Amino acid sequence: MRISQRPADIRRHNLRATMTSLLVDGPSSRAALAEQLGLSRAALTGITGDLLGMGLIVEGEGLPSRGRPRTLLHPNAEEYFSLGIDARLDRIHVLALALDEREIKRWFRTLPTPVTPGAMAEIIGEVTATAIDEAGRRLLGVGLAMPQRHARQGVTQPAWGWEAVDFVPLAEAAVGAHAFDTVDIAEAACLANASATRSERLLHIQVGPGAGMALGDRQGLTPSLPRTWGQIGHIPVGEPALQCVCGRTGCLDTAIGFKAFERYAEPSGIVVDPGPTRLNRFAEAVGAAAEAGNAAAQAALDELRGHLVQAIAIASQMESPQELTLGGYPLFLGQRFLAGIGEGLAERRTGTTLVPSPWGDDASVVGAAQLGREVGLERLWAAS
Repeated sequence: MRISQRPADIRRHNLRATMTSLLVDGPSSRAALAEQLGLSRAALTGITGDLLGMGLIVEGEGLPSRGRPRTLLHPNAEEYFSLGIDARLDRIHVLALALDEREIKRWFRTLPTPVTPGAMAEIIGEVTATAIDEAGRRLLGVGLAMPQRHARQGVTQPAWGWEAVDFVPLAEAAVGAHAFDTVDIAEAACLANASATRSERLLHIQVGPGAGMALGDRQGLTPSLPRTWGQIGHIPVGEPALQCVCGRTGCLDTAIGFKAFERYAEPSGIVVDPGPTRLNRFAEAVGAAAEAGNAAAQAALDELRGHLVQAIAIASQMESPQELTLGGYPLFLGQRFLAGIGEGLAERRTGTTLVPSPWGDDASVVGAAQLGREVGLERLWAAS
């Protein structure tokens, strides 16, 4: 494939590379940027001048060099923001992030059960309008994380009563003229975790009602993966006699999905009130009970841990990640449970290190905001 060498394309490439470096690697001097990106000083000066003119970066002082403060370029945290929307089964979590990834504000909305596509789009439109009013900055773009890979090809979610719903056009209309894109919850969390850990190859596994996974590095998600890739919850290593929501039996979701964990924990007698975050609150209660000596709760954790370690070991063999992060309700089972996952992986000699998610359960909403930032910047490059 021929790579275009038109001046406009080269300029957009350099704008993107310079901004990405400042976002990923942090503030830098012009000289260091020019060396890192392989640009002449004159070319880098022109590119940073454009970014300064767009209001995307600002100049500030850094640590002294040979007695004099250095002038460093920083992402402009006061001019723009991006919006991340994390749509879980029972709630919507919205986060406004400045360009330097400092939190501006967050909002929560409870979802009715079931929720119609129109009602979901209306909530997305309402929180977007609220964020624009309250953030005090210009909106770059909106990223939506939802429990569906390749959502532009239709969204199927039994908990919402959706079957192949063409939802993305509704969401795009709800956010108006702003840049917009959507990814799966696991993909959004992988974006945030890989960026924060600066991993060269990170696998993220997200476990809720079902399980999914995503692969990425510090620059973003791994491109060109097959459509069915990531559906770890449907590999046939679960409970052979139990039917999955996909209609087949024996899927991994029947062994590590939240319904499976509820089944394991039923002898403990633990119940929590219905409503938003019930999965996390139930996991937290079972983890606390196990810590307090409840044998049935501990047995539930042991059962889940065995299945999770097996699932992670399979994924590690397939993808050989440098590091792995975990998301979803298992994060709320306690540090002893998570340490046990790491020990199980070491015993199996997977070669994969389980690292704490730097963002915790917020990883997916942070990743959605990062996606909103990226699609917003791409629109600026295209228009420049």
